[in-house]
Amino acid sequence: VFQLQKGDSISLVIPRSNANLDARGEATFLGLVRL
Repeated sequence: VFQLQKGDSISLVIPRSNANLDARGEATFLGLVRL
Protein backbone atom coordinates (compact mmCIF):
# COMPACT_ATOMS: atom_id res chain seq x y z
CA VAL A 1 0.00 0.00 0.00
CA PHE A 2 1.37 3.37 -1.01
CA GLN A 3 0.25 6.72 0.30
CA LEU A 4 0.59 9.61 -2.12
CA GLN A 5 1.20 13.13 -0.93
CA LYS A 6 0.29 16.35 -2.73
CA GLY A 7 2.75 16.86 -5.56
CA ASP A 8 3.62 13.17 -5.89
CA SER A 9 3.32 11.57 -9.29
CA ILE A 10 2.95 8.01 -10.46
CA SER A 11 3.66 6.43 -13.82
CA LEU A 12 1.94 3.42 -15.30
CA VAL A 13 3.71 1.19 -17.81
CA ILE A 14 1.55 -1.31 -19.67
CA PRO A 15 3.62 -3.78 -21.69
CA ARG A 16 0.64 -4.83 -23.81
CA SER A 17 -0.28 -3.06 -27.02
CA ASN A 18 -3.98 -4.01 -26.73
CA ALA A 19 -4.53 -2.75 -23.16
CA ASN A 20 -7.27 -0.18 -22.56
CA LEU A 21 -7.18 2.67 -20.06
CA ASP A 22 -10.41 3.54 -18.25
CA ALA A 23 -10.03 7.09 -16.92
CA ARG A 24 -13.66 7.76 -15.95
CA GLY A 25 -14.21 9.54 -12.66
CA GLU A 26 -16.16 6.64 -11.16
CA ALA A 27 -13.44 4.10 -11.95
CA THR A 28 -11.51 2.85 -8.93
CA PHE A 29 -7.72 2.73 -8.93
CA LEU A 30 -7.71 -1.05 -9.33
CA GLY A 31 -10.32 -0.75 -12.04
CA LEU A 32 -8.38 1.98 -13.82
CA VAL A 33 -6.70 -0.48 -16.16
CA ARG A 34 -8.62 -3.20 -17.92
CA LEU A 35 -6.22 -5.65 -19.49
